[in-house]
Order: sequence, then structure tokens, then C-alpha cells
Amino acid sequence: MKDEAGERDREVSSLNSKLLSLQLDIKNLHDVCKRQRKTLQDNQLCVEEAMNSSHNKKQAQALAFEESEVEFGSSKQCHLRQLQQLKKKLLALQQELEFRTEELQTSYCS
Repeated sequence: MKDEAGERDREVSSLNSKLLSLQLDIKNLHDVCKRQRKTLQDNQLCVEEAMNSSHNKKQAQALAFEESEVEFGSSKQCHLRQLQQLKKKLLALQQELEFRTEELQTSYCS
């Protein structure tokens, strides 16, 4: 009985560790998205300033901005997909943790 409880405790501890790891991954992805959003905003400001200085610069900067916007868009979609995958894993771990917790409570009560 003690061995089973110890094993279940280790499983719960392992699941909690995985859960914390996934939560950290999600936070890191959010931080990356925020930094990229800030970079895009900075690029947009640079483009606007350049557009005011001259027509040639305006065309070159607009092209650079479009390229960075396309790059940011695909990068953002990649991060969103990764975030969705992490959320699915997190949900699965939470469900497994709840199941194991109920199992432990049932075994301790009986």
C-alpha cells in the first residue's frame, strides 16, 4: 500500500513538474510574441519617419516594412500554433493530474 502511494506521489509530482514546465513555455511564448509585436511597432514607426523624409526612402522603407510584416505574420502564426499545442498538452496534463488526484484520494479513503 505504501509503495503504491509512493509511486502515485511520484507520478503526481512528475505531472506537476510537467505542468509547471508547460506553463513556463506558454509564458515564454507570450513574451516572444510581445517582443515581436514591439519590434513590429518600432519598424512601423521607422517606416513612417522615413516616408516623411523623401519619396525614394519612402518606397524603400515601405518595401522593407512589408517584408518584415510578412515575416512577422508567419512567425506569429508559428508561435500561435506552438501555443495551441502547448495549451492542449497542458489541458491533458491537468486532466491527468485531476484523475490521479481523485485516484489517490479514493485509495487513501478506502
